[in-house]
Amino acid sequence: MTKQNTSHQHLHTDCSESSPSTIEVVVGYLRKGFSVIPLKAGTKKPALHSWKEYQTRQPTSDEVSDWWQNNPECGVAIVCGKVSGLIVVDIDDPKKFKFALNALGLKIPKTPVVKTKRGYHIYFRYPKGYMVKRHYREDYGAEIRGDDHYVVAPPSVVNGHKYSWWCKDEKELPVLAEGREELSIFEVEPAEVPIELLEAFGVPKETEQPESTIVNATPRHKNGNQSKEYLIPAIVALLQPYWVEGQRHDLSLALSGALAKAGWSWSDAEQLLNAIAEKAEDNELKDRLRALKDTFEKAQSQLDSIAGWSKLRELLPKPTLNALEVLISDRKQPHTQPDRPIKLLTISEWLAQINTHSKRWIVDGLLSPSWLAVLHARPKTGKSLVTANLMVALIEGSNFLGFATEPCAVLLIDLERPLETAHRLEKLGFSESPYIFVPSERLGADRLSDLTECIRQIANQTQRPVVVVIDTLTDFLKPALRQRKATLNAYDDVAEALQQVREVALQTGAAFWFVHHERKARADEPSEMDILGSTAIAGKFDVLANLRINRSEDGSILTMTLEGNAVLKTTLHFTISDEFRLESTEPPALKKEDKAACEIQRLLRQYPEGKYFSELVDYLLEIGLAESKDAAKRLTTRALKLVPDLVRAPEGRNVRYRLSEQTPLKPIGDKATGSKSLSPLSPVQRDGSKLPQNREFLGDKPFVTNCHQLSPVSKPIGDIGDKSDKAILSPMSPMSPIGGSSVPNGDKSHVSVVTNQNPNEIRQNQRLVTQVTNTITLSPVTYPDEVIDLEAFAAETENSLLPDTEKVHESTDNIREIESGFVSTEAWLVEFYKQ
Repeated sequence: MTKQNTSHQHLHTDCSESSPSTIEVVVGYLRKGFSVIPLKAGTKKPALHSWKEYQTRQPTSDEVSDWWQNNPECGVAIVCGKVSGLIVVDIDDPKKFKFALNALGLKIPKTPVVKTKRGYHIYFRYPKGYMVKRHYREDYGAEIRGDDHYVVAPPSVVNGHKYSWWCKDEKELPVLAEGREELSIFEVEPAEVPIELLEAFGVPKETEQPESTIVNATPRHKNGNQSKEYLIPAIVALLQPYWVEGQRHDLSLALSGALAKAGWSWSDAEQLLNAIAEKAEDNELKDRLRALKDTFEKAQSQLDSIAGWSKLRELLPKPTLNALEVLISDRKQPHTQPDRPIKLLTISEWLAQINTHSKRWIVDGLLSPSWLAVLHARPKTGKSLVTANLMVALIEGSNFLGFATEPCAVLLIDLERPLETAHRLEKLGFSESPYIFVPSERLGADRLSDLTECIRQIANQTQRPVVVVIDTLTDFLKPALRQRKATLNAYDDVAEALQQVREVALQTGAAFWFVHHERKARADEPSEMDILGSTAIAGKFDVLANLRINRSEDGSILTMTLEGNAVLKTTLHFTISDEFRLESTEPPALKKEDKAACEIQRLLRQYPEGKYFSELVDYLLEIGLAESKDAAKRLTTRALKLVPDLVRAPEGRNVRYRLSEQTPLKPIGDKATGSKSLSPLSPVQRDGSKLPQNREFLGDKPFVTNCHQLSPVSKPIGDIGDKSDKAILSPMSPMSPIGGSSVPNGDKSHVSVVTNQNPNEIRQNQRLVTQVTNTITLSPVTYPDEVIDLEAFAAETENSLLPDTEKVHESTDNIREIESGFVSTEAWLVEFYKQ
């Protein structure tokens, strides 16, 4: 033990938790020869102003007594490194770590283990001949801590979690070779760390310079450039810990690209690779030099297409990357690599360079090679099931919800629920398909070169276009974002990560289909703002697909809306069968509040001055959408929330509801998509039954056409006030043929109306287009069995007076003008037959 220093440091006194037995445990740590420091209660922060001296010496017993007797509530940390003779493997993701150890063929020997909030701390003896500081591997979900670092130790409590020595549980951490009831450091001595584990984490040996001193120790020439005799050894020492099997191939390719872009000569780059391969005992030097040669040859014409620093960022930690950048970029080659003039390309040359492959559709009108598409929805909506059906359609070359597909090969990267997806593919009968592939290792945005290689292998093997299906986008991006210390909300980092994915798509011609989640709060209509994470996600995708469960009566119909810069907005309605198949269906029926909102909207268009709440309640009650006054009030309240462009004008204690000026009639509910699947809305009769779905839009005004356009309209006419025989006089159809009558022989209770006006002329003169009106009832009258030509009649009576509009309103509240001086066709016919 080193000489004790009697100088004391006093603690910060903002501690709050009580831990009376901590000092007893700390004394035990001291007896084991460990250096310890106090932590602020409930945190991982040191309670000392500076703890640097305890990185090289243990505290004295007096210091320990002063710290914890005066502040017994503070936590405790063990300082790692040579001072304590310990290194600690900090595991944040046990699943990743287990996978990594299985790949290395390792088991953890019996050694002390601490249960942390997210994982474990595994204690080992400090290895002889190595310099251990902090070494992190995201793909292992763990890091090694040594000199100049510490770990929280039992019995500390941080954020409600009490650190404790782990009692072996066969369900947890099965990578332990053997265990006992309690793996406490007071009962089990730290084991020797497996050398393979140190090498996997890139821990350097003592004979190598530590990273922090490599750059500063490199001599320079008078011109400021680093000396070649020191430069290459410095880079070798920097990269050797990471030049390991499974990674060195990608690292050599990325390094070759970085050297070419930095202007290194071929001979210097070759010398560097030779030195690295010799030091790292790389027996595949020929492959490294061949890749170097190919990279330098490609750099002569396509330098921008070479992956260099972007790939190095995926492979190296930031401190190493920063040091390497200084070393490589400082090597000037003004004579061996002259500046290259920028070459100007024609559009055809440019398209050929970025490899647009062929101008074809993978899914007709929806997905093309090299495109990025994302399907976003709330959890438990059916995203993965829809994606499984898409994969089946791509493999078969069959239709996907009515859209033709080209036979493709699929690379499935399921990072969320692989077993569930496998079960669904098995249920769909495609688990043994030769055209669907799964990588043997977890692939994320930090391993794009491996992903590129997988795509090329599949394309060569199947001779089909490749579609990469990734579930989910968040899990795929996380490794790359962690390397940047960023989150899914960081615009620049997300945009850069997705741009690198796009570069892979352009290089390989593969299309990418991502599955992604939505935010918790969302609007009724799909929007790119629903997408979880940064707005960069919506901006980087060619196709945005939104999936949602309809607000239909039974909720069994799903709607998928697809839109993008190069696709028409399309809405697909479908159900899911018991065999997990998607079956196209008609748009769902509206909920009652949607129907009510639709009728209120139509009513308010007929009365621009607006209606009071009580009048709207009476109206919904009158047309049969509610059975009682109270029910009508509740329905009106809900429906008003769905009416677009609604203006509330207070008038004393009352509020008048009206539509904003020049507001076109807008669809309401699940049919309000604006896409090509939009179906007509169904008005409701007084008895609650639906009218034929024959309402359409002409410009910004609604009009009505017949359900059967090959015959004139024929509707029975009942008595005014006759509640038992409600009848509706429907408007004429501008598409109806001229002449002929559908009036039954001898039945004078019908009238047929046709027009011979061209539909195009109708569009130019909307005054003759029938305006939507409410249900009206008429008294039986006597009239000839004939077909009335409205245009001819209007010409004959051009100078005659039309019924006064105000009087029409007085006599029938539910008939209004189309324009000043004109009344609706129904109103005109009513007055004509009354006379």
